[in-house]
This record gives sequence, structure tokens and C-alpha cells, in this order.
Amino acid sequence: MTTDERRKILLLNTDTDRAENLDDNLANYLHGVLFDQPRVQREAAVITYNVHQGIFPDEREQFDGAMITGSVVNVRSGAPGFEEWVTQLGNYLPTLRNQNCPILGVCFGSQITAISFGGEVQPIGTTSDGKPVYELGYPEVRLTPEGIASPLFEGFNPVFRVNESHRNIVVNLPPGSTLLAENDFGYQAFQLDKNIFGIQFHPEIYLNPAIRSLERRIKKSDPGEYRDNLTSARDRIGAEYTLTNGNEAVKIYSNFVNNFVLK
Repeated sequence: MTTDERRKILLLNTDTDRAENLDDNLANYLHGVLFDQPRVQREAAVITYNVHQGIFPDEREQFDGAMITGSVVNVRSGAPGFEEWVTQLGNYLPTLRNQNCPILGVCFGSQITAISFGGEVQPIGTTSDGKPVYELGYPEVRLTPEGIASPLFEGFNPVFRVNESHRNIVVNLPPGSTLLAENDFGYQAFQLDKNIFGIQFHPEIYLNPAIRSLERRIKKSDPGEYRDNLTSARDRIGAEYTLTNGNEAVKIYSNFVNNFVLK
């Protein structure tokens, strides 16, 4: 297969250039997961656009699949931590849908996908000291009957554990969506059309990056309930990770690429 014949996978990098986060850039982790797949190495080229820097593809350029990373930026317009490029990203996603390009949004990527197509995202809540409540660690996620039947979750157990690190959650799915997974915090995965997916969790995050992320937050936070919650998550995360079967949920990326992009 020549270079010109290879499929093009668009990676929309929404993670930041903050110095303390560079070693754990989510695009790097997701990119690594993709290039660990021999079939992707043979048949596809992963093209990264740093949309958090305002760099977007030309709307005339077509791709065979697209992935949207997580981000520390707030997806909700007008909320603290929101940045204007998020609006531009939300306006770009319908271009991919009109091209029938498969989309997989991860965490922030899931939320902007939901908003772009008519869904709603809200904060999980706040602590008594006014700080955001996060879903953290490696909690259980449950597949719905539709999720069990979905090629995106091929080979998954009906209940599995996977990394979570988010302060917002989808509270209303886009019109016409199907719920694929949920847990006690709410919606965890949905499908729109035949090939647009949002997953609230992070299959690409293994234990050490998760611990580093929590320790950075603890270091920057003031004493209080928020810091206590972060510390508690850090202290329990190792035991939770042992129940993930070696982060088995990472195969969701193989499922997306093999069943929807390179099919």
C-alpha cells in the first residue's frame, strides 16, 4: 500500500501546552495507542491538528476517521476555564459529520461532540468549599444492551473499570443518540448516527499518568474538601487499577479504527 492509498485519521488535539502537563499530553498517549496497532501502521496515517492553538484543518479536507482528545479546558461557554477555540471546534464537527467521517470523542471530546450536535453538558457539582466535584480514578462503567451489541465495545465485559478525570458530564444526549454505557455519575458513552461516538472515560490513561495528574492537582489546591477528595482518589487509585485487567479497555481504540475507519 502506497502513502497516497493510506487512510487518513484526524487527531484533534485539545490538550494544553502547559509546562507541567507536557509529559502527560493526552494527544501523545492517544497517538501512541494508535501507532501500537500494526494495522494502523500499515494502512493509515494519523494527522494531528493542535486545535487548542487555533489550528484547524481546511473544511474541504476529508478524513477517514477522527478522534478528539481530552482537555483541561472547560467545554461550557462562559464557564471558568473556557477558551474561544472550543466554539470553533464545535462549529467544525458538523463538517466531519456531513462527510460521513467516523468520530470518537474522548472525555472533553465526548462533551464537545454532544454539544455540537444538540446535547447538553453541565458540571457534576461543587464541594462545600466551592470547588468542582470530579469523577476520578478507575470506577465501574456498565454497558447498556445497546452497548453490549455495539462493535465499539467488542470483547468488553458488561461491567468494566476505566480511568475517569472530569468535572463536567453530558446530561442530555444529542437528539437521535443511543446510550451505550453509564455509571453512578451518569452517561458514559453514546452513539449518534452509525459512526459518531462519545466516551466520557480515558482508555488511554494507565496508572502512573493518572497518579501524576492527581498529585499535580493536590499540589496546587488549598486545604479543604476539594483537596481531601483528590487525596482520597490518589490513595485508592492503585487498588482500583488492579481491577482493570491491565487497562483492558484500551482496546476501544482498536475497535473504533478496525470496525469504523478501516472496515
